[in-house]
Amino acid sequence: MLRSAILVSACTAALVEGLAFEGHGVEALFKGPWEAYNKAPDGRIVRPVKVYNTEGDVTTPEGLVAGGKTTLTPGSLVTYEFAENIAGRVFWTVEDGEHLNTHTTESFKLSFGFTESPAFIGRHSDATTDARHQDLPLDQPFQAGNNSFDKIYIRGAFKYMTIWIEQNASYTGSTPSFTLSDIYVPYAAMPHFENPKAYTGYFHSSDNLLNRIWYAGAYTLQLTTVDPEEGGSLVDFNKRVDHNHFPPGAWASNFTISNGTSVTTDGAKRDRMVYAGDMTIAVPGIAVSTYDLESIKNALETLFAHQYWDGGMPYAGPPMGYHGEYSDTYHLHALLGVWNYVHFSGDVAWMARYWTSYRRALRVSLRRWNRFRGLFWCWSTADWLRPGQGGYNSEANGIFYLTVKKTLALAEIMGPGYLSMEEARLLNDILSAMELNYDILWDEDKGLYRDNIDTRRTIYPQDGNSWAIFAEGLVPLERAKVISKNLRKRWNKYGAPAVEMPNTISPFATGFELIAHCYAEEHQTAVDLIRRMWGYMLDGEGMTNSTFLEGFTIDGNIKYPAYGSAERNSHAHGWSSGPTYVLSTEILGIKFVTPMGYTWKIEPHFVDLDWVEGGYATAVGKFTVKWKKGGKLEVKTPKGTSGSVVWEGEERTLQGGGIWVWHSDGWREGEWDAEEDDGKYSFKQPDPAQERLGLEKIRSGTTGSGGQSVLS
Repeated sequence: MLRSAILVSACTAALVEGLAFEGHGVEALFKGPWEAYNKAPDGRIVRPVKVYNTEGDVTTPEGLVAGGKTTLTPGSLVTYEFAENIAGRVFWTVEDGEHLNTHTTESFKLSFGFTESPAFIGRHSDATTDARHQDLPLDQPFQAGNNSFDKIYIRGAFKYMTIWIEQNASYTGSTPSFTLSDIYVPYAAMPHFENPKAYTGYFHSSDNLLNRIWYAGAYTLQLTTVDPEEGGSLVDFNKRVDHNHFPPGAWASNFTISNGTSVTTDGAKRDRMVYAGDMTIAVPGIAVSTYDLESIKNALETLFAHQYWDGGMPYAGPPMGYHGEYSDTYHLHALLGVWNYVHFSGDVAWMARYWTSYRRALRVSLRRWNRFRGLFWCWSTADWLRPGQGGYNSEANGIFYLTVKKTLALAEIMGPGYLSMEEARLLNDILSAMELNYDILWDEDKGLYRDNIDTRRTIYPQDGNSWAIFAEGLVPLERAKVISKNLRKRWNKYGAPAVEMPNTISPFATGFELIAHCYAEEHQTAVDLIRRMWGYMLDGEGMTNSTFLEGFTIDGNIKYPAYGSAERNSHAHGWSSGPTYVLSTEILGIKFVTPMGYTWKIEPHFVDLDWVEGGYATAVGKFTVKWKKGGKLEVKTPKGTSGSVVWEGEERTLQGGGIWVWHSDGWREGEWDAEEDDGKYSFKQPDPAQERLGLEKIRSGTTGSGGQSVLS
């Protein structure tokens, strides 16, 4: 029976498909005061919490917030604010009355507008496409009783909802009034979790801002996890596939984007599609916060299902993938997504099923390898909307290097026969050649890497320099420290500019910069950047205070320069959640050497904090770290696991898991808390194929994969 000795179930109920253990998706694994930071709603029914604004003749606008009634007349408007950015389809109740007659109901409609940011409140919605600066409002005839829109009108993200009645100059009767007695939204995100607050990780420290940022990142990732039948909000783009007849400015969440009951996407409002690039940041964040690996697997299987005839992976899942949309960098991100999924899940049986497809995809990238230059030549110009991609690009080469390295790690986990000797030799030769030849991009005077060998030689990109360090082993530590120092010099009051894309601060590129600072052993720099940039993204003007936006300008404006209108910017984008993972694995220092954490390494970096605790769980059990300045360090790992702890300059191997406490005279075995509840969680058993395909080797820690996550 493959489970940790302490994690013996007292329950007999069958596990829900796709959930890792009894209680997964039902209750939070770690209970304590930190739960107050969790942005997810209590239950699945969400109601507004306050009146934000009114116009015209509105009677008791606060009624719908306080369990009462609200009455509107033509020309009036009321905007309601929800506690957090949410997702779902609106339901409301109209009271029967004398004005609900044919004349009035044919003359007036109740209109709805939605926005994530308070900057775009009005008689419209914010935008999902560039067809118009605002999406068209939803209009609904008045009808007594319970009302809602068609099920395709699930708004993927909004914190503010405006309802109004337009004037009608042709109406000749007395002024009508319409009373609403209820309004609510069934929360649509993460549909397979019974309890939206059922997180499997936590972070709690002496810094209230860092606590809020960790949970806002986790909540952003939750909001971007959707029912696969409720995807694809870009109806103009969808027309190429479904031939819909929506007018310009319309929106809907009605395109099926994957199999399964849930899938992780790029953004909650838009695009509600599977993008491999976004997943390189999002997947590790999901793993340490909700362990929702099923949604990750569904996303990866979507990309494989639309793999092109030559092995190329689509730039994104449906509605892309039908017309040859492709990006060399996002293709590589898809392969890194496979590594991350296997690393956190240990699902080698799944990897075996997709190994042939993975190798086909890898060969596409290997054909771009120039053995004479010793570098990767990027054929596609498509990337994360930054200009200048292509050729011998520094970012693309960093991603390629790490993909090659993780392919070797995957093959070692899978066992003999998954790579031929010739293939393994080629991959190792590529790593050695790149370590030697990547230096051609280096500018000694600037202390940074150039964007490209042949073009844009005076641009020193944030993404390329971050990936140089992120692709662990590509550059030495001494150079990594130089890069870290020079990247920091470019910060402004709002964050770290992505100079490769003019006038842009990108949380995606900066997520990689955070990792780069940590790999350069500059953890305080990473935390300083989290506070500065993600603190602004949480509380700055026009923000949601609960989720993180896609990008913004260098002067702090919430317009993302990639789009024609500020309204189109997504304020809940998974690629912006980098701090959630960084705080868990670099500050708490919990990393896995082999998949699922059967072997691990814990190396905390508590920087300027006074105290901190936190952890996360996998199907093996819980991993936690707890520390207070001047006090003891406590480390808890699942029984049956083993690993090492690096603390105060010493590395100590701890066998068998359990609780270990560092005292002034060394490590001592701790005692389990009397209220410890691990015993009630039942963990899934892998199928026999898992044993045949190397899981026993994973459990014993005999793989030499160096198996860090892509972001660890």
